[in-house]
Amino acid sequence: MDAVITQLAGLTAALNAAAAESPRGVAVQWLTSPNDRLRIAGIGLTAGSELAEHDNPGDAVLQVLSGAVTVFASGDEVDVLADEILELPHARHRVVALGPSTLLLIQVVRDSVA
Repeated sequence: MDAVITQLAGLTAALNAAAAESPRGVAVQWLTSPNDRLRIAGIGLTAGSELAEHDNPGDAVLQVLSGAVTVFASGDEVDVLADEILELPHARHRVVALGPSTLLLIQVVRDSVA
């Protein structure tokens, strides 16, 4: 087996540092995935920074590795804290960091409709 292992504490530290240096306060690092349907991203956010409203192209969960964020979708909002996982809605949504935060996004991309 050719396993790819990512050490989450190291990823968190690197993303926090990169987000702190970013003018937008956002850092994204795509991680190696075992196939084309699974997308995995580490995301670092500074306090108050935001992932602007965007579509969800597949089934996805958002795990907060450190900090806390608010996810806004369809007129609702939910706070997600460190060590929590949220299934993301199949709707446009945005994410705002309540403090310095690191996230892990795991997404299964939907098949294209021909």
